[in-house]
Amino acid sequence: MFGYWLWIALIGGLLLRHTDISKITSHSRRKLALLIPITCLIIYLSLFQNARQSTIVYRDTERTTLELEDNDTLTDIIPITKMNSSKMYQNLICPKPTVYVGRQYISRLRSNVQMKYVEADNPDVGQGGWHKPDWCNPKRRLAIIIPYRNREKQLIYLLKHLHPILQRQHLDYVIFVAEQNGTETFNKGMIMNIAFKEALNLMSFDCIVFHDVDMIPEDDRIPYCCSDSDKPQHLSVAVNEFGYKLPYGALIGGVFQIPTKDFLKVNGYSNMYWGWGSEDDDMYYRLSKSKLKLTRPPAEIARYTMLYHIKGKRTRRNLALLYRGSMDRREKDGVNSLKYKIVSTVFHKLYTHFLIDIGKMPRESTKENTSTQPITMVTKSSVNSNQHVSKVYINNSTNKVP
Repeated sequence: MFGYWLWIALIGGLLLRHTDISKITSHSRRKLALLIPITCLIIYLSLFQNARQSTIVYRDTERTTLELEDNDTLTDIIPITKMNSSKMYQNLICPKPTVYVGRQYISRLRSNVQMKYVEADNPDVGQGGWHKPDWCNPKRRLAIIIPYRNREKQLIYLLKHLHPILQRQHLDYVIFVAEQNGTETFNKGMIMNIAFKEALNLMSFDCIVFHDVDMIPEDDRIPYCCSDSDKPQHLSVAVNEFGYKLPYGALIGGVFQIPTKDFLKVNGYSNMYWGWGSEDDDMYYRLSKSKLKLTRPPAEIARYTMLYHIKGKRTRRNLALLYRGSMDRREKDGVNSLKYKIVSTVFHKLYTHFLIDIGKMPRESTKENTSTQPITMVTKSSVNSNQHVSKVYINNSTNKVP
């Protein structure tokens, strides 16, 4: 305030210095008496408005990128950002977040939460599970696809932890839940392909995250949304079920993100894996065939808790498909060969729900494979580049596909 009056006094002094008061008539003096206060008032209001805007920008930047005050939550900052004109941020790229909670303990025994409470905790999420910061523009739009069937409690628990993390990272994102209709054999790869295609019909996005419903992130520093390197990335590197160690180098299951253009390049997942397992390993081979390098964040950050569920067993049929020509099928087996029917599309508060009918497993896929020919599988050692060859024998004469 003192600075503003200093400006006014300075301008008034300059006017008096260059004016011969003895030659000013009484009429001119009245004009001058009116001119000086009006001029000073205009200058004062102009300086005050500029200072007010600068102060708001400073508060906004400080609160969102540096530190939170005691007893504050991230949503407490939003009213401050709404005080500013939207024109001030129309060209502002969202900065990298610096406010993190860090590693959190995930209780598998307290996963029974109600959806209404999770919705109340995320008031800024739009209908259909969409959220975008209103004070900056994210570089990319992210689609998160969750393949799902009969795990409502786990879905709610995942949404409880996932939404706050994505908002804290200043992301423009939408969550899609893809559920296979009926009780027929589950086909995870096909369900994820269909969800991708249907999501792309609703809006454009630059990156997709395929997220298992039972994988709960332990750390909000896990880099959701494809990084600047723009490469496929396996996020669930360290999982409690495996002692927080990567079981094998070709694993990309659990949580996997990939740029949209790369997902289309490999033609998505294979549609041929009915039952549990192998569709993720098939994706790894597709990436290798397309010369797309897979990356992983540090294991000390990319930590997940796997919620308890009854695990299926990998079928011998799926193993046979995986090790016999999986890389040769990708041109005709994937996003471009889908046959399905959308039963319903529902925009819930925290997610968009696709109910999908893919029919029954084809009869030719249920035939027993009586071949005992060995299948050659080549893997690279994690220690050196020498190739190790192993043989896997497939004999389905006494093992039917469940």
